Amino acid sequence: ANTQKIRIKADDTDAANNLGYGTSSTFTLDTTPTVVTATIDSSATTDTITITATESSTPEYRLCNATCTSETWTAITSGVETPVSYTLTGTPSAETVYLEVRDAFGNTTAQTLAAPALPANFDYKDVSNTSSNAYWEFLSWGVNTNVSGATFASYKIYHSTDGSSYSLLNTITDPNLNYYRHEITTATSSSQYYKITTTDTDGDISNYTPVLSDIPNGQGGADTTAPTISLIAVPEANLRNTSAQITFTTDELSTSQILYGTTLASSCDFGTNQPSPSYATSHSVYLSNLAANTLYYFCVKATDVAGNVSQPVDGGNFTTVGGPVITTITTSNLTDVGATVVWNTSTSSDSYVYYSTSDTLASPSTAGSATMVAQSSIVGSYPHQVNLSGLVAGTRYYYYVTSTDILGNISTDNNNGAYYSFVTTLDTTPPVISDIVTPVTSSNAIVIVWTTDEPATSQVLWGTTLGDRTKYTTTDNTKSIYHVATLSSATTNAGTAGGTNELTPSSTYYYVVKSDDVAGNTTTSDEQSVTTPATGAVTITNIVVVRASSDPVTDTTAPSISNVVVSDITP
Repeated sequence: ANTQKIRIKADDTDAANNLGYGTSSTFTLDTTPTVVTATIDSSATTDTITITATESSTPEYRLCNATCTSETWTAITSGVETPVSYTLTGTPSAETVYLEVRDAFGNTTAQTLAAPALPANFDYKDVSNTSSNAYWEFLSWGVNTNVSGATFASYKIYHSTDGSSYSLLNTITDPNLNYYRHEITTATSSSQYYKITTTDTDGDISNYTPVLSDIPNGQGGADTTAPTISLIAVPEANLRNTSAQITFTTDELSTSQILYGTTLASSCDFGTNQPSPSYATSHSVYLSNLAANTLYYFCVKATDVAGNVSQPVDGGNFTTVGGPVITTITTSNLTDVGATVVWNTSTSSDSYVYYSTSDTLASPSTAGSATMVAQSSIVGSYPHQVNLSGLVAGTRYYYYVTSTDILGNISTDNNNGAYYSFVTTLDTTPPVISDIVTPVTSSNAIVIVWTTDEPATSQVLWGTTLGDRTKYTTTDNTKSIYHVATLSSATTNAGTAGGTNELTPSSTYYYVVKSDDVAGNTTTSDEQSVTTPATGAVTITNIVVVRASSDPVTDTTAPSISNVVVSDITP
Protein backbone atom coordinates (compact mmCIF):
# COMPACT_ATOMS: atom_id res chain seq x y z
CA ALA A 1 0.00 0.00 0.00
CA ASN A 2 1.11 3.57 -0.57
CA THR A 3 -0.39 7.04 -0.20
CA GLN A 4 -1.58 8.94 -3.24
CA LYS A 5 -3.33 12.13 -4.24
CA ILE A 6 -5.45 12.82 -7.31
CA ARG A 7 -5.10 16.12 -9.13
CA ILE A 8 -7.67 17.23 -11.71
CA LYS A 9 -6.97 19.85 -14.36
CA ALA A 10 -9.84 21.61 -16.17
CA ASP A 11 -9.42 23.77 -19.29
CA ASP A 12 -12.27 26.09 -20.33
CA THR A 13 -10.26 27.12 -23.45
CA ASP A 14 -10.55 30.84 -22.61
CA ALA A 15 -7.72 33.04 -23.85
CA ALA A 16 -6.59 33.78 -20.28
CA ASN A 17 -6.86 32.06 -16.91
CA ASN A 18 -8.20 29.02 -18.69
CA LEU A 19 -6.74 26.37 -16.37
CA GLY A 20 -8.16 25.31 -13.02
CA TYR A 21 -6.81 22.64 -10.66
CA GLY A 22 -8.29 20.54 -7.87
CA THR A 23 -6.27 18.21 -5.61
CA SER A 24 -7.75 15.47 -3.46
CA SER A 25 -6.77 14.72 0.09
CA THR A 26 -4.20 11.98 0.65
CA PHE A 27 -5.56 8.45 0.36
CA THR A 28 -4.11 4.95 0.50
CA LEU A 29 -3.74 3.00 -2.74
CA ASP A 30 -3.58 -0.74 -2.12
CA THR A 31 -3.90 -3.26 -4.96
CA THR A 32 -2.49 -6.30 -3.13
CA PRO A 33 -5.06 -9.00 -2.30
CA THR A 34 -5.28 -10.38 1.23
CA VAL A 35 -3.34 -13.58 1.92
CA VAL A 36 -5.95 -16.13 2.97
CA THR A 37 -5.83 -19.70 4.23
CA ALA A 38 -8.88 -21.66 5.30
CA THR A 39 -9.65 -25.16 6.55
CA ILE A 40 -12.81 -27.27 6.62
CA ASP A 41 -13.84 -29.50 9.51
CA SER A 42 -16.87 -31.54 8.50
CA SER A 43 -16.47 -34.10 11.29
CA ALA A 44 -18.69 -32.24 13.76
CA THR A 45 -22.48 -32.11 13.85
CA THR A 46 -22.22 -28.76 12.09
CA ASP A 47 -19.60 -28.12 9.40
CA THR A 48 -17.07 -25.48 10.41
CA ILE A 49 -14.61 -23.34 8.46
CA THR A 50 -11.64 -21.58 10.03
CA ILE A 51 -10.32 -18.58 8.10
CA THR A 52 -6.90 -16.98 8.55
CA ALA A 53 -6.28 -13.66 6.79
CA THR A 54 -2.98 -11.75 6.82
CA GLU A 55 -3.95 -8.13 6.32
CA SER A 56 -3.15 -4.81 8.04
CA SER A 57 -6.71 -3.56 7.50
CA THR A 58 -9.85 -5.33 8.72
CA PRO A 59 -10.84 -7.85 6.05
CA GLU A 60 -14.29 -9.35 5.48
CA TYR A 61 -15.42 -12.76 4.28
CA ARG A 62 -18.48 -14.41 2.79
CA LEU A 63 -19.33 -18.01 1.98
CA CYS A 64 -21.55 -19.56 -0.65
CA ASN A 65 -22.12 -22.83 -2.50
CA ALA A 66 -21.17 -21.31 -5.87
CA THR A 67 -20.03 -17.87 -7.07
CA CYS A 68 -21.08 -15.35 -4.42
CA THR A 69 -23.55 -12.63 -5.42
CA SER A 70 -25.82 -11.28 -2.67
CA GLU A 71 -24.34 -13.00 0.38
CA THR A 72 -23.55 -10.78 3.38
CA TRP A 73 -19.96 -9.78 4.18
CA THR A 74 -18.76 -10.43 7.76
CA ALA A 75 -15.72 -8.79 9.35
CA ILE A 76 -12.69 -10.86 10.39
CA THR A 77 -11.82 -8.78 13.42
CA SER A 78 -8.99 -10.81 14.91
CA GLY A 79 -7.14 -12.14 11.88
CA VAL A 80 -8.20 -15.69 12.73
CA GLU A 81 -11.97 -16.01 12.58
CA THR A 82 -13.77 -18.15 15.15
CA PRO A 83 -14.84 -21.30 13.28
CA VAL A 84 -17.82 -20.44 11.11
CA SER A 85 -20.83 -22.75 10.95
CA TYR A 86 -21.93 -23.41 7.39
CA THR A 87 -23.81 -26.15 5.54
CA LEU A 88 -21.52 -27.44 2.82
CA THR A 89 -22.56 -29.02 -0.47
CA GLY A 90 -21.59 -32.59 -1.24
CA THR A 91 -22.65 -33.92 2.16
CA PRO A 92 -21.65 -36.29 3.60
CA SER A 93 -18.39 -36.73 1.66
CA ALA A 94 -15.99 -34.35 -0.10
CA GLU A 95 -18.01 -31.24 0.75
CA THR A 96 -17.13 -27.97 -0.98
CA VAL A 97 -17.62 -24.27 -0.27
CA TYR A 98 -16.74 -21.06 -2.14
CA LEU A 99 -14.94 -18.42 -0.03
CA GLU A 100 -14.35 -14.75 -0.80
CA VAL A 101 -12.24 -12.40 1.35
CA ARG A 102 -11.82 -8.69 0.68
CA ASP A 103 -9.80 -5.99 2.40
CA ALA A 104 -10.72 -2.40 3.21
CA PHE A 105 -9.51 -1.27 -0.23
CA GLY A 106 -11.73 -3.64 -2.20
CA ASN A 107 -9.08 -6.22 -3.13
CA THR A 108 -10.82 -9.60 -3.25
CA THR A 109 -9.40 -13.11 -2.94
CA ALA A 110 -11.58 -16.08 -3.92
CA GLN A 111 -11.03 -19.81 -3.56
CA THR A 112 -12.96 -23.07 -3.52
CA LEU A 113 -12.40 -25.21 -0.43
CA ALA A 114 -12.88 -28.97 -0.53
CA ALA A 115 -12.95 -31.38 2.39
CA PRO A 116 -11.34 -34.81 2.03
CA ALA A 117 -13.59 -37.71 1.07
CA LEU A 118 -14.59 -39.82 4.05
CA PRO A 119 -13.21 -43.38 4.06
CA ALA A 120 -15.38 -45.62 1.88
CA ASN A 121 -16.61 -49.16 2.56
CA PHE A 122 -15.93 -49.03 6.30
CA ASP A 123 -16.36 -52.57 7.67
CA TYR A 124 -15.44 -54.75 10.64
CA LYS A 125 -14.85 -58.40 11.43
CA ASP A 126 -14.75 -60.07 14.83
CA VAL A 127 -11.49 -62.05 14.82
CA SER A 128 -11.52 -62.96 18.53
CA ASN A 129 -10.26 -66.31 19.74
CA THR A 130 -12.12 -66.92 22.98
CA SER A 131 -10.25 -70.15 23.73
CA SER A 132 -7.06 -68.15 24.17
CA ASN A 133 -8.80 -65.08 25.66
CA ALA A 134 -7.78 -62.95 22.67
CA TYR A 135 -10.44 -60.42 21.75
CA TRP A 136 -10.03 -58.48 18.52
CA GLU A 137 -12.03 -56.36 16.12
CA PHE A 138 -10.56 -56.01 12.63
CA LEU A 139 -11.51 -52.70 10.94
CA SER A 140 -11.01 -52.00 7.23
CA TRP A 141 -11.96 -49.34 4.68
CA GLY A 142 -11.20 -48.25 1.11
CA VAL A 143 -7.81 -46.75 0.26
CA ASN A 144 -7.95 -42.94 0.16
CA THR A 145 -8.67 -41.24 -3.14
CA ASN A 146 -7.56 -37.63 -3.09
CA VAL A 147 -10.38 -35.23 -4.06
CA SER A 148 -9.59 -32.12 -2.02
CA GLY A 149 -6.50 -31.00 -3.95
CA ALA A 150 -4.32 -31.29 -0.84
CA THR A 151 -2.12 -34.27 0.01
CA PHE A 152 -3.40 -37.08 2.22
CA ALA A 153 -2.27 -36.70 5.83
CA SER A 154 -3.92 -39.42 7.92
CA TYR A 155 -6.77 -41.73 8.81
CA LYS A 156 -8.00 -41.12 12.37
CA ILE A 157 -9.80 -43.99 14.11
CA TYR A 158 -12.10 -43.17 17.04
CA HIS A 159 -13.43 -45.64 19.63
CA SER A 160 -16.23 -45.57 22.18
CA THR A 161 -17.70 -48.03 24.68
CA ASP A 162 -21.02 -46.22 25.02
CA GLY A 163 -21.65 -44.87 21.49
CA SER A 164 -21.51 -41.30 22.78
CA SER A 165 -18.07 -40.34 24.10
CA TYR A 166 -15.30 -41.11 21.59
CA SER A 167 -11.52 -41.00 21.98
CA LEU A 168 -8.80 -41.19 19.34
CA LEU A 169 -7.73 -44.82 19.05
CA ASN A 170 -5.04 -44.55 16.38
CA THR A 171 -3.66 -42.33 13.59
CA ILE A 172 -2.41 -43.93 10.35
CA THR A 173 -0.30 -41.78 8.02
CA ASP A 174 0.19 -44.31 5.20
CA PRO A 175 -2.77 -44.04 2.78
CA ASN A 176 -2.27 -47.69 1.76
CA LEU A 177 -2.67 -49.02 5.32
CA ASN A 178 -6.45 -49.23 5.19
CA TYR A 179 -7.00 -51.41 8.24
CA TYR A 180 -6.57 -51.56 12.01
CA ARG A 181 -6.71 -54.49 14.42
CA HIS A 182 -8.10 -53.36 17.80
CA GLU A 183 -7.27 -55.50 20.81
CA ILE A 184 -9.79 -55.49 23.67
CA THR A 185 -7.71 -56.52 26.65
CA THR A 186 -10.46 -58.24 28.67
CA ALA A 187 -13.57 -60.21 27.82
CA THR A 188 -16.65 -58.04 27.56
CA SER A 189 -20.31 -58.36 26.70
CA SER A 190 -20.52 -54.67 25.79
CA SER A 191 -20.55 -53.28 22.27
CA GLN A 192 -17.50 -51.50 20.88
CA TYR A 193 -18.19 -48.48 18.63
CA TYR A 194 -15.92 -47.19 15.84
CA LYS A 195 -15.81 -44.34 13.33
CA ILE A 196 -13.09 -42.88 11.08
CA THR A 197 -12.16 -39.55 9.44
CA THR A 198 -9.58 -38.55 6.84
CA THR A 199 -7.35 -35.46 7.15
CA ASP A 200 -5.20 -33.69 4.56
CA THR A 201 -2.07 -31.56 4.72
CA ASP A 202 -4.10 -28.33 4.55
CA GLY A 203 -5.67 -29.21 7.90
CA ASP A 204 -9.06 -30.17 6.41
CA ILE A 205 -11.04 -32.96 8.11
CA SER A 206 -13.58 -35.20 6.40
CA ASN A 207 -16.96 -36.21 7.74
CA TYR A 208 -17.09 -39.28 9.97
CA THR A 209 -17.94 -42.65 8.52
CA PRO A 210 -21.19 -44.20 9.76
CA VAL A 211 -20.64 -45.73 13.21
CA LEU A 212 -20.01 -49.48 13.35
CA SER A 213 -20.50 -51.51 16.52
CA ASP A 214 -19.93 -55.10 17.59
CA ILE A 215 -19.39 -57.27 20.65
CA PRO A 216 -15.96 -59.00 20.41
CA ASN A 217 -17.09 -62.47 21.45
CA GLY A 218 -15.78 -64.67 18.66
CA GLN A 219 -19.25 -65.23 17.24
CA GLY A 220 -17.85 -64.64 13.78
CA GLY A 221 -16.52 -68.19 14.02
CA ALA A 222 -13.00 -69.50 13.54
CA ASP A 223 -11.64 -68.74 10.07
CA THR A 224 -9.18 -71.34 8.79
CA THR A 225 -9.82 -70.95 5.05
CA ALA A 226 -7.32 -69.10 2.87
CA PRO A 227 -8.52 -66.55 0.30
CA THR A 228 -9.45 -67.72 -3.19
CA ILE A 229 -7.66 -65.82 -5.98
CA SER A 230 -9.24 -65.29 -9.40
CA LEU A 231 -9.37 -63.04 -12.49
CA ILE A 232 -5.60 -62.44 -12.69
CA ALA A 233 -4.70 -60.00 -15.47
CA VAL A 234 -1.93 -57.71 -16.75
CA PRO A 235 -3.74 -54.72 -18.34
CA GLU A 236 -2.01 -53.83 -21.59
CA ALA A 237 -2.80 -50.12 -21.10
CA ASN A 238 -0.52 -50.04 -18.03
CA LEU A 239 2.27 -52.26 -19.34
CA ARG A 240 5.42 -50.09 -19.58
CA ASN A 241 9.07 -50.66 -20.30
CA THR A 242 10.06 -50.57 -16.62
CA SER A 243 6.74 -51.29 -14.86
CA ALA A 244 3.61 -53.42 -15.06
CA GLN A 245 0.24 -53.54 -13.29
CA ILE A 246 -1.12 -56.86 -11.97
CA THR A 247 -4.85 -57.04 -11.13
CA PHE A 248 -6.86 -59.86 -9.50
CA THR A 249 -9.68 -60.50 -7.03
CA THR A 250 -10.05 -62.41 -3.76
CA ASP A 251 -13.25 -63.74 -2.20
CA GLU A 252 -12.51 -61.97 1.11
CA LEU A 253 -10.52 -59.02 2.41
CA SER A 254 -6.85 -59.81 1.94
CA THR A 255 -3.42 -58.34 1.51
CA SER A 256 -1.46 -59.56 -1.48
CA GLN A 257 1.98 -60.39 -2.79
CA ILE A 258 3.35 -60.76 -6.33
CA LEU A 259 6.31 -63.13 -6.81
CA TYR A 260 8.10 -62.68 -10.13
CA GLY A 261 11.27 -63.23 -12.15
CA THR A 262 12.70 -63.62 -15.63
CA THR A 263 13.17 -67.39 -15.34
CA LEU A 264 10.27 -69.81 -14.94
CA ALA A 265 10.40 -71.26 -11.42
CA SER A 266 8.67 -74.36 -10.11
CA SER A 267 6.28 -73.84 -7.17
CA CYS A 268 6.51 -70.08 -7.86
CA ASP A 269 9.89 -70.02 -6.15
CA PHE A 270 10.90 -66.61 -7.55
CA GLY A 271 13.60 -64.51 -5.92
CA THR A 272 11.72 -61.20 -6.14
CA ASN A 273 8.38 -60.21 -4.62
CA GLN A 274 6.22 -57.10 -4.34
CA PRO A 275 3.88 -56.95 -1.31
CA SER A 276 0.74 -54.80 -1.07
CA PRO A 277 -0.27 -54.01 2.55
CA SER A 278 -3.80 -52.79 1.72
CA TYR A 279 -6.77 -55.04 2.50
CA ALA A 280 -9.11 -55.36 -0.47
CA THR A 281 -11.09 -57.80 -2.57
CA SER A 282 -10.19 -56.08 -5.86
CA HIS A 283 -6.42 -55.83 -6.01
CA SER A 284 -4.02 -53.75 -8.11
CA VAL A 285 -0.26 -54.12 -7.64
CA TYR A 286 2.42 -52.29 -9.63
CA LEU A 287 5.81 -53.87 -10.31
CA SER A 288 8.57 -51.32 -10.92
CA ASN A 289 12.26 -51.25 -11.84
CA LEU A 290 11.72 -53.86 -14.53
CA ALA A 291 13.92 -54.26 -17.61
CA ALA A 292 12.61 -53.05 -20.95
CA ASN A 293 11.54 -55.55 -23.62
CA THR A 294 11.89 -58.47 -21.20
CA LEU A 295 9.75 -61.57 -20.50
CA TYR A 296 8.61 -61.96 -16.85
CA TYR A 297 6.82 -64.84 -15.07
CA PHE A 298 4.75 -64.23 -11.94
CA CYS A 299 2.53 -65.77 -9.23
CA VAL A 300 0.02 -64.27 -6.78
CA LYS A 301 -0.46 -64.91 -3.04
CA ALA A 302 -3.03 -63.47 -0.60
CA THR A 303 -3.42 -63.33 3.21
CA ASP A 304 -6.78 -62.74 4.92
CA VAL A 305 -7.50 -60.89 8.18
CA ALA A 306 -7.22 -64.14 10.17
CA GLY A 307 -3.72 -64.72 8.82
CA ASN A 308 -4.64 -67.55 6.45
CA VAL A 309 -2.22 -67.55 3.48
CA SER A 310 -3.19 -68.89 0.07
CA GLN A 311 -0.99 -71.10 -2.04
CA PRO A 312 0.77 -69.16 -4.83
CA VAL A 313 -1.35 -69.04 -7.98
CA ASP A 314 0.42 -69.03 -11.34
CA GLY A 315 -0.38 -65.76 -13.11
CA GLY A 316 1.35 -66.55 -16.38
CA ASN A 317 3.76 -64.12 -17.97
CA PHE A 318 4.08 -60.73 -19.63
CA THR A 319 6.70 -58.88 -21.69
CA THR A 320 7.64 -55.29 -20.95
CA VAL A 321 7.60 -52.94 -23.92
CA GLY A 322 10.59 -51.28 -25.58
CA GLY A 323 11.19 -47.59 -26.08
CA PRO A 324 13.00 -44.93 -24.06
CA VAL A 325 13.41 -45.59 -20.35
CA ILE A 326 12.18 -42.57 -18.35
CA THR A 327 13.93 -41.70 -15.08
CA THR A 328 14.38 -38.89 -12.50
CA ILE A 329 11.20 -36.89 -13.07
CA THR A 330 11.30 -33.65 -11.06
CA THR A 331 9.62 -30.25 -10.96
CA SER A 332 11.54 -26.97 -10.72
CA ASN A 333 11.18 -23.22 -11.28
CA LEU A 334 7.82 -23.10 -9.51
CA THR A 335 6.07 -19.73 -9.71
CA ASP A 336 2.49 -18.52 -9.29
CA VAL A 337 1.75 -19.18 -12.94
CA GLY A 338 4.33 -21.68 -14.15
CA ALA A 339 6.52 -24.71 -13.52
CA THR A 340 9.20 -26.70 -15.30
CA VAL A 341 9.09 -30.50 -15.53
CA VAL A 342 12.40 -32.25 -16.25
CA TRP A 343 13.33 -35.89 -16.76
CA ASN A 344 15.87 -38.14 -18.47
CA THR A 345 15.51 -40.92 -21.02
CA SER A 346 17.86 -43.64 -22.18
CA THR A 347 17.55 -42.72 -25.87
CA SER A 348 16.75 -39.66 -27.97
CA SER A 349 13.00 -38.96 -27.90
CA ASP A 350 10.41 -36.17 -27.75
CA SER A 351 9.03 -34.49 -24.62
CA TYR A 352 5.39 -34.12 -23.54
CA VAL A 353 3.68 -33.41 -20.21
CA TYR A 354 -0.03 -34.06 -19.58
CA TYR A 355 -1.35 -32.12 -16.59
CA SER A 356 -4.57 -31.23 -14.77
CA THR A 357 -5.91 -29.96 -11.45
CA SER A 358 -7.86 -33.23 -11.22
CA ASP A 359 -6.11 -36.14 -9.51
CA THR A 360 -7.73 -38.41 -12.10
CA LEU A 361 -6.12 -36.39 -14.92
CA ALA A 362 -9.56 -35.68 -16.36
CA SER A 363 -9.34 -33.63 -19.58
CA PRO A 364 -5.60 -32.91 -19.19
CA SER A 365 -3.78 -30.04 -20.85
CA THR A 366 -0.68 -30.85 -22.88
CA ALA A 367 2.68 -29.09 -23.20
CA GLY A 368 5.87 -30.19 -24.88
CA SER A 369 7.86 -30.52 -28.07
CA ALA A 370 8.24 -33.07 -30.88
CA THR A 371 11.97 -32.28 -31.06
CA MET A 372 14.19 -35.29 -30.41
CA VAL A 373 16.47 -34.31 -27.53
CA ALA A 374 20.23 -34.73 -27.81
CA GLN A 375 22.48 -36.69 -25.50
CA SER A 376 23.99 -34.73 -22.61
CA SER A 377 27.63 -34.84 -21.58
CA ILE A 378 26.74 -38.02 -19.67
CA VAL A 379 26.68 -41.00 -22.02
CA GLY A 380 23.22 -42.57 -22.20
CA SER A 381 21.44 -39.58 -20.62
CA TYR A 382 19.01 -37.57 -22.71
CA PRO A 383 17.60 -34.63 -20.70
CA HIS A 384 14.06 -33.31 -21.25
CA GLN A 385 12.58 -30.01 -20.11
CA VAL A 386 8.99 -28.80 -20.56
CA ASN A 387 7.78 -25.43 -19.30
CA LEU A 388 4.17 -25.18 -18.12
CA SER A 389 2.58 -21.72 -18.21
CA GLY A 390 -0.79 -20.11 -17.56
CA LEU A 391 -1.25 -21.98 -14.27
CA VAL A 392 -3.29 -20.81 -11.28
CA ALA A 393 -1.48 -19.61 -8.15
CA GLY A 394 -1.57 -21.78 -5.03
CA THR A 395 -3.00 -24.79 -6.88
CA ARG A 396 -2.01 -28.46 -6.94
CA TYR A 397 -1.43 -29.92 -10.40
CA TYR A 398 -1.14 -33.61 -11.30
CA TYR A 399 0.86 -34.77 -14.31
CA TYR A 400 2.57 -37.56 -16.19
CA VAL A 401 5.18 -37.50 -18.96
CA THR A 402 5.65 -39.30 -22.26
CA SER A 403 8.62 -39.69 -24.60
CA THR A 404 8.49 -41.26 -28.07
CA ASP A 405 11.61 -42.23 -29.99
CA ILE A 406 12.19 -41.84 -33.73
CA LEU A 407 10.87 -45.38 -34.35
CA GLY A 408 7.53 -44.55 -32.73
CA ASN A 409 8.13 -46.44 -29.47
CA ILE A 410 6.26 -44.49 -26.80
CA SER A 411 7.10 -44.54 -23.09
CA THR A 412 4.82 -43.18 -20.36
CA ASP A 413 5.61 -42.56 -16.70
CA ASN A 414 2.54 -41.86 -14.54
CA ASN A 415 4.09 -42.78 -11.19
CA ASN A 416 2.43 -46.22 -11.24
CA GLY A 417 -1.02 -44.72 -11.67
CA ALA A 418 -0.66 -42.27 -8.77
CA TYR A 419 0.62 -39.45 -11.01
CA TYR A 420 3.20 -36.84 -10.08
CA SER A 421 2.15 -33.51 -8.58
CA PHE A 422 3.33 -30.03 -7.60
CA VAL A 423 1.76 -26.93 -6.07
CA THR A 424 2.23 -23.51 -7.65
CA THR A 425 3.40 -20.72 -5.37
CA LEU A 426 1.12 -17.97 -4.10
CA ASP A 427 3.07 -14.69 -4.22
CA THR A 428 1.13 -11.67 -2.97
CA THR A 429 4.15 -9.56 -2.03
CA PRO A 430 5.01 -6.76 -4.48
CA PRO A 431 8.62 -5.93 -5.38
CA VAL A 432 10.55 -3.56 -3.13
CA ILE A 433 11.94 -0.62 -5.11
CA SER A 434 15.18 1.01 -3.98
CA ASP A 435 18.22 2.98 -5.18
CA ILE A 436 16.38 5.32 -7.57
CA VAL A 437 18.94 7.59 -9.24
CA THR A 438 19.37 9.63 -12.42
CA PRO A 439 22.99 8.92 -13.39
CA VAL A 440 22.78 10.78 -16.71
CA THR A 441 20.98 14.08 -17.30
CA SER A 442 21.21 16.33 -20.33
CA SER A 443 19.24 19.35 -21.42
CA ASN A 444 16.59 17.23 -23.17
CA ALA A 445 17.01 13.70 -21.78
CA ILE A 446 17.49 11.81 -18.53
CA VAL A 447 18.32 8.22 -17.63
CA ILE A 448 16.57 6.75 -14.58
CA VAL A 449 17.95 3.66 -12.82
CA TRP A 450 16.53 1.65 -9.90
CA THR A 451 16.64 -1.82 -8.35
CA THR A 452 14.06 -4.28 -7.04
CA ASP A 453 14.43 -7.22 -4.65
CA GLU A 454 13.00 -9.66 -7.22
CA PRO A 455 12.83 -9.83 -11.02
CA ALA A 456 10.23 -7.35 -12.27
CA THR A 457 9.24 -5.12 -15.20
CA SER A 458 10.29 -1.48 -15.70
CA GLN A 459 8.26 1.67 -16.39
CA VAL A 460 8.47 5.40 -15.62
CA LEU A 461 5.41 7.66 -15.30
CA TRP A 462 6.16 11.37 -15.41
CA GLY A 463 4.90 14.90 -15.86
CA THR A 464 5.71 18.56 -15.43
CA THR A 465 3.79 19.17 -12.20
CA LEU A 466 3.40 17.40 -8.87
CA GLY A 467 1.25 14.30 -9.25
CA ASP A 468 1.22 14.49 -13.05
CA ARG A 469 1.34 10.94 -14.51
CA THR A 470 -0.07 11.65 -17.96
CA LYS A 471 3.11 10.59 -19.75
CA TYR A 472 4.88 7.29 -19.35
CA THR A 473 7.39 5.04 -21.03
CA THR A 474 6.44 1.78 -22.70
CA THR A 475 6.67 -1.03 -20.14
CA ASP A 476 9.82 -3.10 -20.48
CA ASN A 477 8.49 -6.60 -19.72
CA THR A 478 11.97 -8.08 -19.27
CA LYS A 479 12.08 -9.39 -15.68
CA SER A 480 15.21 -8.10 -13.93
CA ILE A 481 16.31 -6.74 -10.57
CA TYR A 482 18.16 -3.90 -12.33
CA HIS A 483 16.04 -1.35 -14.19
CA VAL A 484 16.82 1.42 -16.68
CA ALA A 485 14.44 3.83 -18.42
CA THR A 486 15.19 6.83 -20.62
CA LEU A 487 13.13 9.97 -21.13
CA SER A 488 14.19 11.47 -24.46
CA SER A 489 13.06 12.14 -28.00
CA ALA A 490 14.14 8.60 -28.88
CA THR A 491 11.62 6.86 -26.58
CA THR A 492 7.88 6.67 -27.11
CA ASN A 493 5.37 8.30 -24.79
CA ALA A 494 2.78 5.57 -24.16
CA GLY A 495 0.35 8.07 -22.63
CA THR A 496 -2.78 9.29 -24.37
CA ALA A 497 -1.00 12.31 -25.86
CA GLY A 498 1.43 10.04 -27.73
CA GLY A 499 4.64 11.42 -29.20
CA THR A 500 7.95 11.02 -27.41
CA ASN A 501 9.39 11.60 -23.96
CA GLU A 502 11.51 14.57 -25.05
CA LEU A 503 12.40 17.04 -22.29
CA THR A 504 13.33 20.73 -22.34
CA PRO A 505 16.39 22.48 -20.83
CA SER A 506 16.37 23.92 -17.31
CA SER A 507 13.04 22.29 -16.42
CA THR A 508 11.88 20.33 -13.39
CA TYR A 509 10.09 17.04 -13.95
CA TYR A 510 8.23 14.78 -11.52
CA TYR A 511 8.18 11.02 -11.90
CA VAL A 512 7.57 7.65 -10.28
CA VAL A 513 9.01 4.28 -11.25
CA LYS A 514 6.82 1.20 -11.46
CA SER A 515 7.67 -2.52 -11.42
CA ASP A 516 5.48 -5.66 -11.67
CA ASP A 517 6.78 -9.06 -10.55
CA VAL A 518 6.09 -12.41 -12.21
CA ALA A 519 2.90 -12.85 -10.17
CA GLY A 520 1.54 -9.47 -11.26
CA ASN A 521 2.11 -7.73 -7.92
CA THR A 522 2.76 -4.03 -8.60
CA THR A 523 4.89 -1.47 -6.78
CA THR A 524 5.02 2.25 -7.57
CA SER A 525 7.70 4.38 -5.93
CA ASP A 526 7.25 7.63 -4.09
CA GLU A 527 7.35 10.66 -6.36
CA GLN A 528 10.81 11.85 -7.40
CA SER A 529 11.94 15.02 -9.13
CA VAL A 530 14.78 15.92 -11.45
CA THR A 531 15.83 19.15 -13.17
CA THR A 532 17.43 19.16 -16.60
CA PRO A 533 20.55 21.33 -17.02
CA ALA A 534 20.86 24.27 -19.37
CA THR A 535 21.34 23.74 -23.08
CA GLY A 536 24.50 21.79 -23.85
CA ALA A 537 25.19 20.62 -20.30
CA VAL A 538 25.48 16.94 -19.43
CA THR A 539 25.75 15.49 -15.92
CA ILE A 540 27.02 11.94 -15.38
CA THR A 541 26.98 10.38 -11.91
CA ASN A 542 28.73 7.15 -10.91
CA ILE A 543 26.39 4.39 -9.68
CA VAL A 544 27.34 1.85 -7.04
CA VAL A 545 24.93 -1.04 -6.46
CA VAL A 546 25.37 -2.60 -3.03
CA ARG A 547 24.19 -6.20 -2.65
CA ALA A 548 24.47 -8.36 0.43
CA SER A 549 26.59 -11.47 -0.05
CA SER A 550 23.63 -13.60 1.03
CA ASP A 551 21.30 -12.22 -1.66
CA PRO A 552 20.43 -14.64 -4.45
CA VAL A 553 22.19 -13.83 -7.72
CA THR A 554 19.14 -13.75 -10.00
CA ASP A 555 20.53 -11.28 -12.55
CA THR A 556 24.20 -10.85 -13.35
CA THR A 557 23.79 -8.60 -16.38
CA ALA A 558 24.69 -4.97 -15.77
CA PRO A 559 22.16 -2.36 -16.96
CA SER A 560 22.71 -0.86 -20.40
CA ILE A 561 22.20 2.86 -21.04
CA SER A 562 21.00 4.02 -24.42
CA ASN A 563 19.03 6.74 -26.20
CA VAL A 564 21.07 9.59 -24.65
CA VAL A 565 21.48 12.45 -27.09
CA VAL A 566 24.03 15.19 -26.35
CA SER A 567 24.09 18.29 -28.55
CA ASP A 568 25.00 21.99 -28.56
CA ILE A 569 28.00 21.59 -26.27
CA THR A 570 29.55 24.97 -25.54
CA PRO A 571 32.83 25.79 -23.84
